[in-house]
This record gives sequence, C-alpha cells and structure tokens, in this order.
Amino acid sequence: LKNELKLVSLKSVKRVDVRFDPFHPNVSSIREFLTAISEPKIRATNPKCGLKSDIVCKREEPTITVSLESGKRIIFKTSLLSTLEIAENYNQILNRLTQSDKSET
Repeated sequence: LKNELKLVSLKSVKRVDVRFDPFHPNVSSIREFLTAISEPKIRATNPKCGLKSDIVCKREEPTITVSLESGKRIIFKTSLLSTLEIAENYNQILNRLTQSDKSET
C-alpha cells in the first residue's frame, strides 16, 4: 500500500472531490485515501489542485470524483474497494489518460 501511495500524483488533476457518509459500513478505505492524498508530498505534486471533502448523511455510496485539466472526469465508487485498490486504479487510469493526452498533442 505504501509503495502504491508513493506513486499517486496530482500533476494533471484540476480537482478531487471526495464524498462519503461517515456512517456507511464501507467508508474506511475512502477515508484512508483522503488522508493519503492530503499529505504534503502528494499535494506538492500540484499545489493548484483543489481538494474538497463532502461529508453527507444520506447513506449513499462513497465516491471520489477526479476532474482533469483536459476536462475529463473520473468517478470512483469505493464502497467495495480497499485503499490499495483505490490507489492502484487511480494510478493506472491517470497514467493511461495522461499518456493518451500527451500523444494527442
């Protein structure tokens, strides 16, 4: 998990919105991921990136919405994912999208 979280970067990310209900039974992984991306080392990869946590009380599924500078949005539904799986999916998808954006220019 530590190795995967070290690879997390906010370089091409414009904004990260984390939305969860603290009483949802599967909320621990999204809270751990929120703590990880709030770390100064990760935040330093893009100081202009907005990070918003929205705590709701509607028993809805925890989600992470990542808005990229290219205008694309990625939504992670995290209720059935571990923190490691969230980080792996985040890294894999963002690496693929940033490489395809570079090849288009």
